[in-house]
Amino acid sequence: MKTENQTNESGMFPPLPEEIEKAREKLAKGSGSQDLYRALIKSQCGQTDDSQPVEQYDGSLGVTAEFVDALERPVGQLQWNDNLGTKYTSPGNVSGVRWCTGTLISENLFLTAGHCFDRFGGGWQRPRIDGTNDVISSAEIATNMHVNFNYQVGPDGNLQTESEFAIEDLMEYRLGNLDFAIVRLEGAPGEAFGTGTTAKADAEEQHMLCIIGHPAGVPKRVEAGPLTSLDGDRIRYSDIDTLGGNSGSAVWHSPSRKIVGVHTNGGCTTSGSGSNFGVRISRLLEESPILRTLFLPALEGEYSIQQKSNGRFVDAHESADNDFSVVTRTAQHNDTQRWVIMYLGSDTYTIQQLSSGRFADAHVTSSNDFSVVARTAQNNDTQRWLIKSI
Repeated sequence: MKTENQTNESGMFPPLPEEIEKAREKLAKGSGSQDLYRALIKSQCGQTDDSQPVEQYDGSLGVTAEFVDALERPVGQLQWNDNLGTKYTSPGNVSGVRWCTGTLISENLFLTAGHCFDRFGGGWQRPRIDGTNDVISSAEIATNMHVNFNYQVGPDGNLQTESEFAIEDLMEYRLGNLDFAIVRLEGAPGEAFGTGTTAKADAEEQHMLCIIGHPAGVPKRVEAGPLTSLDGDRIRYSDIDTLGGNSGSAVWHSPSRKIVGVHTNGGCTTSGSGSNFGVRISRLLEESPILRTLFLPALEGEYSIQQKSNGRFVDAHESADNDFSVVTRTAQHNDTQRWVIMYLGSDTYTIQQLSSGRFADAHVTSSNDFSVVARTAQNNDTQRWLIKSI
């Protein structure tokens, strides 16, 4: 379990103010790098930090400049709101801090690391519930943050104009004990910045990977390198430099341009040992209903529903003893075998017969145990169905 006294040694959180101050002091004395960002790097793989600003990337890291241009837009930065002092008696020291990275996976859903919403870690002090010594919940932590898009340096060296979207809800958090989270943002930022696409399976060893994010909270940068290994929940890479603040970055696969993981931890050293790592996509798909839903076909519309084993079609008919029982019949090419499917969210649909306007339903009776029928609208869960891709 994490405690408040943990250090930031694993590179999971942005550098603390005292770490930044020490780095500045070294720079003032002329010791080491003359760049504050490089002086802060803890999870650097090898002797040099190879990352580059996204809009100044020269295509030299193993992925093309076109690849980065196509994928950097939906990448955003989590930042604490700057009003914590007005909301809490004990606001901690995180107000306004640029925190983690994440990626839009739909118009308003943002995939990132779970530890970005943890109540402890990295030596940072989160707000406390007034009148207590208890840190606010992870869900409340999330709604005290927003996401910045376009926080990056342009080709001319000047910062671009940021766009800010509030977090409305923590939708998924550390499901299956995996270090990931999905939050819902206000509005539809995906309309302006696009969305990333998750892969259906893991990448393979030595496939090229790319991480685009905000190391140490700085404007957006890119790094790339091969997949070193897959073990347990993890995807590892020993030649992609990261820093606290990169947490939650999508791990992109080249050339497919799909997300094959979420970056969570540092582990590389400047001597060339160790590896940085994240959560692999196959495990995320096992635990996240939201990510699985993204693979569902766009089902809304009119369909016929055919049983795979016998080729017969779902139908419903009225008789004296079986009121609109749902059956399977050979093809009749009429509206009794045509169904309107409407999406309700969270994998859930209604299935309405076109000819009668009645909805697929199921009920228990002494003679028909959970028989499927078609009934008039009842607006309850007996008429809501989970449709899942196999």
